[in-house]
Amino acid sequence: MLRCKTIQFLPYPPVKYSGFDANWENGLDIARKNFNNPSYEFHECHLPSDLEVRGETYDLVICMETLEHLPDELLDGYLEKLRAASRGVMLITVPNETGLIFLGKFLIKLLVYREKMNPRYGFCDVVNQVFGRLERVVHDDHKGFDYRDLVGTLSRDWDVKSMAIPFNRLPTSLGFSVGLVCTLKARD
Repeated sequence: MLRCKTIQFLPYPPVKYSGFDANWENGLDIARKNFNNPSYEFHECHLPSDLEVRGETYDLVICMETLEHLPDELLDGYLEKLRAASRGVMLITVPNETGLIFLGKFLIKLLVYREKMNPRYGFCDVVNQVFGRLERVVHDDHKGFDYRDLVGTLSRDWDVKSMAIPFNRLPTSLGFSVGLVCTLKARD
């Protein structure tokens, strides 16, 4: 399972847990402090090669608010590692960075953080993200990230069973985040 802070949201403590995190927000440090269990492992992970599960497989793989940060050239490597670690079910959450939701989040960040926004968005970047033309925006962290492209990439190896957002009665385009429940396809 990925993103060490997710362990606190599971309905019951897992028998075994392997958490991988870049530790940008001290997720590993928090997990090590709060979950002292010999069956729980926490690993720093910055590259697909760091996602080493030593042949272990897991009933559930969780990847929360992570994949949007990856450079495009690393995504396939991470997804292959997740596929190899999964017994068949993966839960992914990613932000919606398109349309009116993007514009609202962008304006709030601009007003609150002002000069600290990283990466920087040019006028054309903002317009293209608002109108869903993310192929015209260079992907850098959240900038230029398109959950629809991720769904297409996942569909090679996974059946994307459902797409949910915090307000599941609204269209996905009006959600702050997108949740994907994926089941592994059989390999030929």
